[in-house]
Amino acid sequence: MTYTDNLAPAIWQPWRACYQVPKPVSMNSAGKPTVSSVAIVVKDDSGRLLVVKRDENDEDLPGVWGLPAATIRSHESPEEAALRAGTMKLGVALRILGFAGDETLDQGAHINHLREYDAEIVEGTPKVPQADHTVSQYADLQFTSDPAILFEAARRGSLCSRIYLRNSSIEWQNDSTGRSDSQPSAKADER
Repeated sequence: MTYTDNLAPAIWQPWRACYQVPKPVSMNSAGKPTVSSVAIVVKDDSGRLLVVKRDENDEDLPGVWGLPAATIRSHESPEEAALRAGTMKLGVALRILGFAGDETLDQGAHINHLREYDAEIVEGTPKVPQADHTVSQYADLQFTSDPAILFEAARRGSLCSRIYLRNSSIEWQNDSTGRSDSQPSAKADER
């Protein structure tokens, strides 16, 4: 029995037959490992976006605001990983509302493939960090109406921030000086 077999059908069942997913870490044609991850877009009743801040000691994107995300484990689908991110990283139960997009980025030593989902909180209030230290935890969270909070992460290679901003038709590649800075970070978007 999988994690999602215990969830209410309204939360999970519409996504069970979505499609087959590659293993979380696989080799691609370039001979590099591919890391598969998910991110979730959660908004409150006022339409404000839930963003999380990485710890200053995070090896990938230290101190940067982004979207909650998780690496897909070998036994789970992307949707299961998204639900797990809600539970293990935010302390809430989520319902997947829909697929928002995906993107792949060569990050040097590996290829990162991220799928993004719109979700809603069905139980609990988000709180970080959670007590579970088997997954990366966040230093802070907030609901915001200002998508510019994601610009730094997007410029540093955060796929989840890039997908959200692209889907919202928001230009993020140029900062206030007009300088383009879209170099990816050296690490995967999410562990």
